[in-house]
Amino acid sequence: MYETNITCIVQDNIGFMWFSTHSGLEKFDGYHFTSYKNNPDDIKSIDNAFANTLYKDNEGKIWIGNKRGFDLIDYNTENFAHFKPHPRELETKTNNHVNSICEDKEGKLWIGTLDGLNTFDKSSGNFKTLLHDNNNPESICSDIINSIHKDKEGSLWFGTGSGLDKYDYNSGKFTHYWNDKFNNASTDYFINTIYEDKSGIFWLGTKNGLVAFDPSNLTSVRYLQGKGNIVLLFVKMNTELFGLAQMETGFIHLIKEHLNFRDLFMIPKYKTA
Repeated sequence: MYETNITCIVQDNIGFMWFSTHSGLEKFDGYHFTSYKNNPDDIKSIDNAFANTLYKDNEGKIWIGNKRGFDLIDYNTENFAHFKPHPRELETKTNNHVNSICEDKEGKLWIGTLDGLNTFDKSSGNFKTLLHDNNNPESICSDIINSIHKDKEGSLWFGTGSGLDKYDYNSGKFTHYWNDKFNNASTDYFINTIYEDKSGIFWLGTKNGLVAFDPSNLTSVRYLQGKGNIVLLFVKMNTELFGLAQMETGFIHLIKEHLNFRDLFMIPKYKTA
């Protein structure tokens, strides 16, 4: 594996590890890596070299989000099927740029892009688009959808460019739980990623540090303010040890019980000519 810009990691039902990267898709079988890259002459190859995210659905299928939509890989043939929420749009548009994928309790896929939220019916292939509406306070708070999280109860939460929303299946409305109430485009509420720990606390990786949000009482605490753009959260379950990847400074870990932060690996800053 030669690509170091890894955006997401998923393990399939066989045990293989899949890595989305800036140059395509990689599979590791425990011994060797297999690379899947876009071939302009092969319509069945992965659609775009820049893979943003991976998602394994309830059937064990792997979906790949990229800058031009999202793909589904066939394990047997290793061919890719391509899907676009807005197939007639120009490639310069960002409403096909998929950042996140999540399956709801009814088996429907939710597709988060840089310009809108979509639902996808796997059986019919139909899309539905849900956009922010300034005149509707119960619409999603932002069209930048970076992360979609299904909680332990099966509810869907959305990390957006303006805060955290929850979707109500019954009413079809969104509730804004932690957001930019003054709509001043502050990076404080720009959420990159969501992780729910075993006690039900949501850890939000934002453009301005780490936020612990408790949905039971709607309280939040911000850590590492001004320390960078947290784009990835991962956890070792037995110790609740979080690893935080920051785009410019490196890795930091947090031992939750003591709220103790320590630099694990700092990326040196190089001068450019």
